[in-house]
Amino acid sequence: MKNLIILVVSIILIGGGFYYLNRTVGERQVVDAPLEADSLAGVWQSIEDPNFVRTIYENGGYSDLYEGEEVSNGPWVTFMTDAAPAEFPYPLEEDVMYLELMDEEGSLYFKVVEKTEEKLTLIYLDRGGVLEFIRVEQ
Repeated sequence: MKNLIILVVSIILIGGGFYYLNRTVGERQVVDAPLEADSLAGVWQSIEDPNFVRTIYENGGYSDLYEGEEVSNGPWVTFMTDAAPAEFPYPLEEDVMYLELMDEEGSLYFKVVEKTEEKLTLIYLDRGGVLEFIRVEQ
């Protein structure tokens, strides 16, 4: 019985440690609140290329799939001008929401230009390309 209690406590402590590590990214807190119905969280299919699907999870993670194969994943954060990371390499605009996707190769930055329950439009700041997505129901 004593071993079972030690095992359960160990699992809880280890799980709590992983939970904390997955919640913090480089001194910045990832999304930590229940999200509204028209939030970024959801499964988004590219309008231009239906083979590309981006899943944005409420827990602050994302996954990009192309033809069903995962091509990228990691944490995400959103921020406004007043909370931009110090290393943000682009000019900031007032009253604009930005999205940062992080993976093993670095950060990708987007300007969120439209966010509704059915549609998400992002501008990729590195090249200026417009990415339009529709929400896919699971």
